[in-house]
Amino acid sequence: MPENALTTLTLTLDGRDEATLLFGNRDQYLRLIRDALGVRIVARGDILHIEGTEEQVGYADRVFQQLRVLLTQQGSLSLEDVRTILSVVQGGGGPPPAQNLTVVDKGRHVRPRTDGQGRYIAAMRENDVVLCVGPAGTGKTYLAVGMAVTALRQAAVKKIVLVRPAVEAVRSSATCPATSWPRSTPTCGRCSTPSTTCLNPSWSSATWIVI
Repeated sequence: MPENALTTLTLTLDGRDEATLLFGNRDQYLRLIRDALGVRIVARGDILHIEGTEEQVGYADRVFQQLRVLLTQQGSLSLEDVRTILSVVQGGGGPPPAQNLTVVDKGRHVRPRTDGQGRYIAAMRENDVVLCVGPAGTGKTYLAVGMAVTALRQAAVKKIVLVRPAVEAVRSSATCPATSWPRSTPTCGRCSTPSTTCLNPSWSSATWIVI
């Protein structure tokens, strides 16, 4: 195929409601993606037609798939969400290779699902200390625990230490708002699940230390 040959891609969304949230007010998210990637986008109801070079269409496909994942997690999107995913996809070249970490239950693997999560895993593999910021529920703690469990199973470390901030930065109540767990419990995912539930339940509590 010639380098500048055009290719097309058709995406079918789950319905008009998803399309409305994914396209943004007056299609502002579509225009932002179109201008950033240089593709032609035609939206008809819950169908998206994307046209451009093979590389451009590949980028657009990854952007829309990751926006749909984020929309499922958050229930809404913002311009900053779209800009962030565009930046991550454009800045990383090809998609990160599939990387299964550890098995958590019934053969299910912890693994990155987006380009950003893939780079997060790569950063943790290559560095002793990694700082990660982002919206709640995007996998920051879950993937970090998955990496820790992988290192433990490979005998790269002997214990897992779960820590929390020494200075409380939120409400002064003794429990998390939606749960009965003490606020001191290290949690994963919108303050709803103790981080220790990401660990294999068959291990004894001596395997990890909570501080």
